[in-house]
Amino acid sequence: MVQSIGDLAISFSNRSANVRIRTEMNTLVQELTTGRKSDIRSALSGELGPIAMIERSLSNATAYQTVINETELFLTTVQNSLSLVSEQLETLASAAFDMGNTSNPSLIANFGKQSRNQFESLVNTLNTSVAGRSLFAGNETATQPLGDPANILDDLVAALPPDALAEDVLTAVDAYFAVGGGFETARYLGSNTDLSPFRLSPKDVVTFDITANTDEIRGALAATATAALLDRGVLSNNNREQNSLIRQAGLNLFEASTGVITVRGEVGVLENRLETARTRNSVETDTLAMARAEMVGADPFETATRLQMVQTQLDTFYTLTARLSQLNLTGYLR
Repeated sequence: MVQSIGDLAISFSNRSANVRIRTEMNTLVQELTTGRKSDIRSALSGELGPIAMIERSLSNATAYQTVINETELFLTTVQNSLSLVSEQLETLASAAFDMGNTSNPSLIANFGKQSRNQFESLVNTLNTSVAGRSLFAGNETATQPLGDPANILDDLVAALPPDALAEDVLTAVDAYFAVGGGFETARYLGSNTDLSPFRLSPKDVVTFDITANTDEIRGALAATATAALLDRGVLSNNNREQNSLIRQAGLNLFEASTGVITVRGEVGVLENRLETARTRNSVETDTLAMARAEMVGADPFETATRLQMVQTQLDTFYTLTARLSQLNLTGYLR
């Protein structure tokens, strides 16, 4: 059947109407789904500078939120590690005080083994890493700050004079863990440069300066190592000197635990600053999002109403098209 020019014009007009209605419907569906106007330039009368600034600020806020989340994970792991260290010190201190003036070689040997196990556990705790970053190695985040704990005990045994007394052991341990001592120069593998600061906002940075070489941490290692030396046979066959060493180790362990608690308080201050930064960033993000919505947001009620109207238009168009396609002379004459 040959179509006339009029038929072709009607067909083209119908297709154009169909495309227009469907395009408008797709646009409205997109606006209803995203909550944003599809033609931002028209909505802002061509002034795109303000919305660009808002988008950039939101992007920065998102980046800072990522840093905040990463810092939270880091500090939480640090806090948990220090809590474990504190518990280990308190447990061993209590065991030392419970020993009293015992002369039972088996009890002393068991305490030495317990101390050595706690020392190894302490070193392992200080070697903890999160997301591939060592917690207590300073800026050397790819390096564990401490090596084999047995090497430290070997160093201490080698530093003792023949026929050492408890006082000699304590002096050797103090010298080894002092600033510039054998621990710092040979066994601490981390950096004395602080970890790179965490930038939480354009004006707020958090600096973490706690390492396995920090005074309080070295104190914990020294106190635990003192007791662990009993497992190396130090002062063997001399119960009096062993008891003296155990008593002083208990006092040192208690003091070291207090020092670690102080460090945990410092970490807590950083955690509070982090929470403040999180709240501030959240408020800023919400404010920017509201400003963006006022500029380019699509009113959901208005958009839904328009979408319903367009759907009605499309239904009507299809109904009329179907009826016209069935129209013939007989039907027209009826």
